[in-house]
Amino acid sequence: MARNVSPNQHPGLVADIKRLLDALQQGDDSTRGKLDAIYSELIAYRDRRIYYKTPEPCDPELTHEQCWSLSLVMSEWKQMFAFSPGRVDGIPSLLALVDLVRRTPHLEVTGLFRDAAWKQLVQMRGPVETIIVAQCNNCATEYIVIGTSGFMDMYGAVCDRCGNVALIDIYGKHKDVIPACTCGGTYVVGCPSCQSREKTILREISPYEYFLTHQYRAAK
Repeated sequence: MARNVSPNQHPGLVADIKRLLDALQQGDDSTRGKLDAIYSELIAYRDRRIYYKTPEPCDPELTHEQCWSLSLVMSEWKQMFAFSPGRVDGIPSLLALVDLVRRTPHLEVTGLFRDAAWKQLVQMRGPVETIIVAQCNNCATEYIVIGTSGFMDMYGAVCDRCGNVALIDIYGKHKDVIPACTCGGTYVVGCPSCQSREKTILREISPYEYFLTHQYRAAK
């Protein structure tokens, strides 16, 4: 049964998340729906906080800082299990972050991002924002597009042979000439067949799924 959005009806939000993640780690897939409901509640809370400055936290026992951090942790869970079977190997890091949130009432987002458990998640999914399957408008080839944060000053190039990713520093020595991939392929931005960058977006892939079978490296 999905949980009600009203914060006054579930004072044990952190305990609920930990219990459900533990069960999922043990192979209980029935918890996914309940975790997804919690994720949706936290995103709705975050939207209310942004647009309406809602005074109520997501849970009576938590601060706004804790609620915001939990929404970020559960967003990682959403990406981690956006495909089947998901990344159960990432659950220990999620649990560690939930514990960090629980014991830090005024946790800043920067503190969350500096934590070793968060860095482990970034290592799993790569320091990227989005991974998109696109179709070239010129030759109809399907290819991968890497989206990175504007704060990183990097862009992603994809090997035309193995699909591995190079993250290129826009101010670095490889900003114009990208080194070859270790497999012998060429890192490409845009269509690997005709080099056009005109595209149609087909679908999005979770970075947790893509980097389960591919690698990334920084070329500075």
